[in-house]
Amino acid sequence: MPYLQRTELDPVTPVPMDMTKPMAAEQSNPPLALALESDPTPAARRKYFADESHRKEITFTPRDLIQADFVHGYLQFPSLTIALPGGVQFDLMYYYDERPVHFVCKERGTEETFFVVSFTVIKDTEEPEQGDINDAIPVDSSDID
Repeated sequence: MPYLQRTELDPVTPVPMDMTKPMAAEQSNPPLALALESDPTPAARRKYFADESHRKEITFTPRDLIQADFVHGYLQFPSLTIALPGGVQFDLMYYYDERPVHFVCKERGTEETFFVVSFTVIKDTEEPEQGDINDAIPVDSSDID
């Protein structure tokens, strides 16, 4: 994950439903670890938490809101395609039925769920401008004599 942040929520404040701006830096409040305050980059965080004793120092509670970038090696979000090794590519919008898509992180063996990433594709409903070349329908030349 490129960026991750933890925010301790006020118990009476509702959980925010979306992020107001993209994360461009580690912004945890309180910090994930004091050692990361001077270098809060993703690389420093990975190096720090590679040590099991550092991971055990962190305790998350129900009041902690965890926000993170979601990166998937095969899923290309801008084009909504899945690109598999060997050059195989599928347009996911062809199969999309407008239900939320879920990525579930589970422990192998016990199937205990750690977290779920869920998203819904919101289709652009704006009418295209007249003459926009990107929206041109290709001509099917198979029926031309």
